[in-house]
Parts: sequence; C-alpha cells; structure tokens
Amino acid sequence: MGTETLLMDLFCVFAPLCGLELFQYRRSRARPSTETRPWILAAILTASAVASALFNFGISNGVKVNLCIVPLSLSFALLTWLPGVAVVTVYVLAQVGESWARLAQTVPWASAARELATRLPAALVMVAGFTAMMLVCQRLARGRSVSVQSAWFVTGLAVYAGLDYVYIYRFSAMHPLLQVGFVSFASYVLLFTLSFLAAFRFVVAGQNVRARACDELRSQKLELLSQLSSSVAHEIRNPITVVRGFAQLMLDTEYDRARTVQFLNLMLAELNRAEGIIGNYLQLSKRSIDGTSTEVNLSQALEYVVDILTPYAASRNVQLNRHIAQDLVVFGSPSYLNQALVNLVKNAIESHERPGRVDVRAQSCDRWVVLTISDRGRGISRAELSRLGEPYYSTKSQGTGLGLTLAYKVVYDMGGKIEVQSREGVGTTFTLRMPEMRHFKVEGARALPARQEPERQAGTPAARELAENVDSRGVPGPYAPTATSEGYAPDPEPLLHDAVR
Repeated sequence: MGTETLLMDLFCVFAPLCGLELFQYRRSRARPSTETRPWILAAILTASAVASALFNFGISNGVKVNLCIVPLSLSFALLTWLPGVAVVTVYVLAQVGESWARLAQTVPWASAARELATRLPAALVMVAGFTAMMLVCQRLARGRSVSVQSAWFVTGLAVYAGLDYVYIYRFSAMHPLLQVGFVSFASYVLLFTLSFLAAFRFVVAGQNVRARACDELRSQKLELLSQLSSSVAHEIRNPITVVRGFAQLMLDTEYDRARTVQFLNLMLAELNRAEGIIGNYLQLSKRSIDGTSTEVNLSQALEYVVDILTPYAASRNVQLNRHIAQDLVVFGSPSYLNQALVNLVKNAIESHERPGRVDVRAQSCDRWVVLTISDRGRGISRAELSRLGEPYYSTKSQGTGLGLTLAYKVVYDMGGKIEVQSREGVGTTFTLRMPEMRHFKVEGARALPARQEPERQAGTPAARELAENVDSRGVPGPYAPTATSEGYAPDPEPLLHDAVR
C-alpha cells in the first residue's frame, strides 16, 4: 500500500469529523446541545467522500482503491435515509464530473462522454446495491444500542463487499479488482470496515458527551429552581408571620392608639421588607439591563457612594479610603450600578469585626475600567468563595445573598466580569472590570468591549446560569435614579436602609 496516500485518505475521512466535534464542543460550552443539524453533517460527509476519492492507494498489482465508502456509510448510520441518499447522489455526480473531465483531457469531449456512458451502468448498479444494503442496515439498526447498530452496519459492509466482488467477477471480467488476490481484497475490506467502526464510535462518543452535559445543565437548572423557590418562600414567610402575629394581637385585644400605631408601623415595615425581597427576586429575572442604560460617570458614582457610606463606616470603626481616577465613563444602568456599588462597599465594611480599613480604587487599564474594593476583614474560606454569587447564599447571619448576585448580574450585563481574591484572617479584594465607554460596542441591551469578548464572570455555575438564562420578565427595582448636580445617583435613604445584604 502507498503509505502516504493511505494516510491522506484516512485524514480526509477523520479530519472533517474531528473538526465538527471540536466545533460542537466549543459551541456546547456556551449552550450545551446534542443537536447536530443533519444537512451540515451531510455536507461534511459528502466533502469527506469526495476528498477521499482523490487519494487512491494501491493494494496489489497496481490496483488503486480509496476509503470513500466510509463517509458514505456514516451518512446512513448517523442520519436518516433522505440525507444518506442525498450524500450518495451528490458523490456520484461529483465522480461522474471528475471522470468526464479526466477523460476529456486525452480524447475529444464527445468520445469522453461515450466512454463514460459505457462504464456508467455497471457503476450505477454497484452504487444502487450499496444504497439498498445501507438502507436495510439502517432499518434493522433503528432504535437499537450503539453496539447493535455497529454490528449491523459492519455486517452490511462485509456483505456488500462480497456481493460487489461476485458481481464484478460475473459481469466485468476485465475489472482491475480481479487482478487482486482474495487476501489483499479482504484486507482492504477489513481496513474500511475498521475505519467505519472507529469513525462511527468517535461521533457517537461526542454525542454522548454532549448529552451528559445537557443532562448536567438541566439538573443544575432544576436545583437552582428548587433553591430559589425554597429560599424565597422562607424569606417571605418570616415577615408574613410577623404581620399575622400583630394582626391576631390586635383582633384579640384592644390597644390604645399609640400602641396600635406602633404595631401598624411594624407590620408595614415587614410588608416593605417582603416587597423588597420580591422586587429583588424579580430584578434577577431580567435577562439584561433595561432600556434606561446610558453613559455613567463611574468616578462620580464612586465618589457619591463613598460619601454616603463614610458615616456608616465610621460608626463601625472602619476607615474608608478612595483612590479614584477622574472621568471614568462606562455604559450601563445608573440605578442598578449604584445599587451594586453600595452593596459591595457595604459588604466590605461589614466584613470587619474590629477596626479596619476599606480601599476603593478605580482606574483605566487597556480599554477597561478596573475597580477594586479591598478590605482587611475576616476573609472568606475557599468553600464559601466557591459559592459566592449564589442567590440566597450569604456569609452573614442576617444576609439574603441577593446583593452579590445582583452585582454579578449588573456587571455581566455591562460586558464586564468580577474576580474575587480572599484569605481568611487577611481580607478580601473584589475586582470589577468593565469596558470603558470609548472602547465598547452595544449588542442589544448588553455592552461588549470592542474586539474583545470578556471572560465569564466569577461565581458558581448556578449564579452564571441565573445571570444569563433566566426569564426576561421582571419589574424595575425600588432604587430609581435621581438627577443631581454631580450626575445620576441613587436616593441614599432607601439604599442605606434597604440595600440587600
């Protein structure tokens, strides 16, 4: 056998399949799916068969063969009957055209056509026999296991090869294959049968891997839904219990006006708390930042957030420092961004159990605005770090965990990402990277840095799934932007009192 041409033939058979599987793998990382469009696979197998026919290798007495039968067989094993027949038809037309062009180089066109017409009937009989055999194998293998399917098609290929040899011996006494010994011919049959088996198993294995990824993603979604449902129910049950208790007291006992007003205020506070929980939950359900997205002067927003949180930091013996470059402009929702910033800085302040320091730094770096919020608090363990961003997971006893989830979502919708570094007993640093306004493009509602797709945000797969794939229904949160002389800023009263922990 010609080793070089044989290797090229094998390359033509396996390289397109490897390329398809690599494409499917990269695609499944973003959106797991087992689906391969049948006509795309049919086109790849057709190209593979045509390319394989260009590299003929010798088996004995100068007789040339190729492995085009492998992708042709795969078209029936991996697809339905219609794409399989289409692949064979296109391949035959390509071979007829190639044969006529080759003959026309040595004889006139008319003579080439007559010569081709004399050879065509025998070739079409063999093609028809091959197609019929593959359709029978396809019918017998339908709904069976991979091993049974492989066995049927291998058997079909062996039977077809035997019938093909008998047909050539009976009706084409001068056919080149008759110059080949039976052992050489059997070796060729074994070669393309094993090649088919390897290619078929390779494609099926890739499909199985993608199927497992889809199942895993589906189980993660169900787990996330279960966590959200139970967590929301638990969070809302507490204020409802308080309201019910006070209402029962007021029904059973007459109180004076002052006590009644006190009870009513407590009931309203609990109802507002429940409303805030529902509002934050609905905020999470929005696929991306809404149509109010605009240019946001991040420098002014950070200065404002630091100003309103400085008294709160002082009350906890925490020094709040700022190192903020001027004129840092990003694209996003002013109210949501301010809410995320307040949550992050407030979390940094509350991480200190003793006097400490929080540093807020912001600067421009290579088309990105880089914001770091560093504290010297208690730090976060590795187990806790892996769960950051999960809804309703919080390291604080009174926290709901929604604040950080919202921060991840807001930054991701702006085309950015969040990175977290922490050591227990040393402190934690949150790094936010957002595309600078002059280096971004807008696709739909989401901002993307020009010529550069950001990496996925940090956090758990469940948090990323929530930020990317949840339902788009929802209502704006309770923190509406207010116009000030410094630009857009949130109303500090609800932010300080109702910021999600």
